[in-house]
Amino acid sequence: VSAPGRTPILLTISTKDGATHQVALGTPQSQRLTVQAGHPGRVLLEGLRDGTYAVEVDGHPRGKLIVGATPGP
Repeated sequence: VSAPGRTPILLTISTKDGATHQVALGTPQSQRLTVQAGHPGRVLLEGLRDGTYAVEVDGHPRGKLIVGATPGP
């Protein structure tokens, strides 16, 4: 996932396997979400500086949030 710097980001994470998962975002103020089937986890991230932030699911790296991306063609 990528977004311009200092733009509010409403991050929504859902599970498709029917299991409950713990999601951790490696942002300066660490965010943790519990995501259950049928109940997406949501967090509003504001004022993030440009950078790459880890997304872990159940303690394993699963993605990145890239802030400072420039929209392109």
